[in-house]
Amino acid sequence: MKVNQFSLLPVNIKRVLERCKVPYHIDEDFVLTDFETLPMPEDFRFMRCTFVALCLQGKGSYNMGTIERDVHPNDIIIITEGQVLGEISLSNDFKGIGVFISNEYMLEIIRDISEVTNLFVLSREHPVFTLTYEEVDVFRKYLDIIKIKVSDQTHAFRKQITGTLIGGMIYDICNAAVRLSSTVGTNRIRAYDDFERFVRLVERNFRENR
Repeated sequence: MKVNQFSLLPVNIKRVLERCKVPYHIDEDFVLTDFETLPMPEDFRFMRCTFVALCLQGKGSYNMGTIERDVHPNDIIIITEGQVLGEISLSNDFKGIGVFISNEYMLEIIRDISEVTNLFVLSREHPVFTLTYEEVDVFRKYLDIIKIKVSDQTHAFRKQITGTLIGGMIYDICNAAVRLSSTVGTNRIRAYDDFERFVRLVERNFRENR
């Protein structure tokens, strides 16, 4: 089945805020919420932000384009901008927590995008992978501290310090992705190298040449 992304409703933070009550968010740049508050789409959606989530309990599945992905406890889920999401199914006991990050905020947080190339390339082939128990514990601690900082409306640098914490969390996920990348074949690693060279060319030239 071919899906026309231009005819799909977008998933962006503005729409998330319009459709559900979330306790932790910063403008239209960042949302932290559990799955219980999220309305599950009944048809395909076009991602216009990055979504990173952790399955805590139960099991689920979703389609990315036409490929079905299964999710189990301790699995990290990464869905990046430009992907087509649909047909979500969750068990009755499913629990999970996740963050939506706008592309603009992501670029503020990660100054050198080539440093997270592996994460986003791997997320296309492996959008779901399992964290160790220690990595899960660290991930949840990041989210706990982020909740505190997002809730502190009096903090003069609330957005900046939250971005720093998100950046640390992303780099720790990248470290887990490095472990996954060591299991892929030589041809796949060569493809990652080619993509990283492309990203570096974009970084050097995007301001002068669109």
